[in-house]
Order: sequence, then C-alpha cells, then structure tokens
Amino acid sequence: MEDFITDRQKDILDLVVENYIELARPISSKFLEEMADFGFSSATIRAEMSLLTQLGYLEQFHVSAGRIPSDKGYKFFVDSVEEKKKSVPRKIYELLTGFKKKKNPRFSDFDDLTKEISFFSKVFTSFSFPDKKLYFENGWQYLRREPESEQPDFWREITCVTEEMEDLIEDIRFEKKSPLVIIGNDMPCRKSKNLSFIGAPIKLKDNRCFFYLLGPKRMDYQKNMGLAESIIKIFN
Repeated sequence: MEDFITDRQKDILDLVVENYIELARPISSKFLEEMADFGFSSATIRAEMSLLTQLGYLEQFHVSAGRIPSDKGYKFFVDSVEEKKKSVPRKIYELLTGFKKKKNPRFSDFDDLTKEISFFSKVFTSFSFPDKKLYFENGWQYLRREPESEQPDFWREITCVTEEMEDLIEDIRFEKKSPLVIIGNDMPCRKSKNLSFIGAPIKLKDNRCFFYLLGPKRMDYQKNMGLAESIIKIFN
C-alpha cells in the first residue's frame, strides 16, 4: 500500500526530482524557495522535505546537505509523469514513421536509427533481435558525459545489466503495450542500483524486436517515457 502524500508534498517531490535530474546535485529547501513560487517559507518546505525523507521518497546523506530522490521517489515521479511527458520532436517522429513505412528494412538500417534515437535520448540505446542474436547499440559516449560515470561501480553495473539483458527480454511478454520501467534496486542485476531501464517489445514484420534505453537513475524520464511510448504507438 502506497503512502498518502499531499498535493504540496507531491509538488515538492516533483521539483526535487526534476532539478536533481537537471543539476546532478542535492536539492535544498532554500533552492526550491528561490526557484518556485510556493507561497510559503523555506522552513515549511524543509519540514515537508523531512516528511518525504521519513516516508522514503527522498534521501539525505549529510545533515547539512540537500536531498536527492530515492528509488521510491523516482518510481512515484514516473507513475505520475503521464501529464508531463514530452512529445518527440517532429524530426524524430518523421524518422520513426518513415522507418515503419519501409517495406523491407535492412538490419543495417537499424544502425542509423539507433544512432539518432540515442542522440535524442542521451542514454544507451538498443534495438535487439533475440531470435537472430542481433543487437544494434549506441550511446556509450553520452553515458561517459554523466557525472555518475566517474563512480567506480558505474561501468561494472552497466556491464552486469547488458550481460543479463537477453534473459530480461525473454521474460517480458511481447504483446506488452506500454514501456516497462525498472529503477535502481529493481534491476535484474543486483549490482545495478544506480541505473534505470525503459524498454518495450515492438513489431517488425516477422521479427521479434526489443527496444530499450539504459542510463543513470537521473535520466530524463519525461523525455524518454514520451519517446518509448511514441515508438510503441508507431511500430505496434
């Protein structure tokens, strides 16, 4: 059973998540007071953030520091992001619809498609054909730009997840109509607590295909959830 949180707490949680995704640093009550017109004081914001921390939606590693989202906070944000999802740009939409219209797309065409999608999403991107053991991947360069990439465990986590990805894909029903989102400690590899995954099966004639994004928990969910849902809608 989910904890009940007030609309004010939800607004504060959303702002913490959104700003932490953008800035990659703990968010303080003073920062929120300065950047948002809540109509109440920093002390009130601090008290609400303290309650959100007690409920497990936020984490605070030092008494004097700001707070960051927990896995639970990210999940709440993703579940409530429906009205905030970003539409894909026209260029990406036309790229996807044009690709879908190809009568006989070559597997090599997926190299270009994967490259364009990873450029937009700014995370690791893959189109996988498990039956044919074909995997089109791009986006390592964007992960290297993230501050998380400097953490010693980050690349070990990436390696662990990608090595187990085929098993994860096989466990997902291929008629799924909405993207699967896996965050932090829910990832299949226990060592991947700092990563998030957004993926879904798509239909390409007689070939089973699986599209997924993999990046730090601090990825842009509003953009990438919108991207994943556009891909599902166009291809399925």
